Amino acid sequence: MREDDPGLTADRGLCQMIPPPRRCLLAPGRVSMPRHVNESIQDTEPWAEELLFRHWRSLTPEEKWAIMSEASIAVEELSIEGLRRRYSRDSEEDLRLRAAALRIGREEFERWTGRRFQW
Repeated sequence: MREDDPGLTADRGLCQMIPPPRRCLLAPGRVSMPRHVNESIQDTEPWAEELLFRHWRSLTPEEKWAIMSEASIAVEELSIEGLRRRYSRDSEEDLRLRAAALRIGREEFERWTGRRFQW
């Protein structure tokens, strides 16, 4: 969050940083979003949702890109670590290929690479 924002001073509690929003930003039926998106935020308090969106809006496109890139890398690393635990004898290359097969689908992976793993 930006330091120049007077509503985000360190001496104020989290709940006092942002006034309660007038409405939920992604309330079901208000915005055309995939169903799972609306369901995933139903357990989020409106003030927390507003805090998240306010922060996201304050970021530059480059900052947003960096956050999403880091998240994507983290997901890939977690996927490979999970595969490493299940297939401990596989090489790093095979683990990465297994991860790719899971990401794009096993049938598509086999069609494009000609490789088939024993799952």
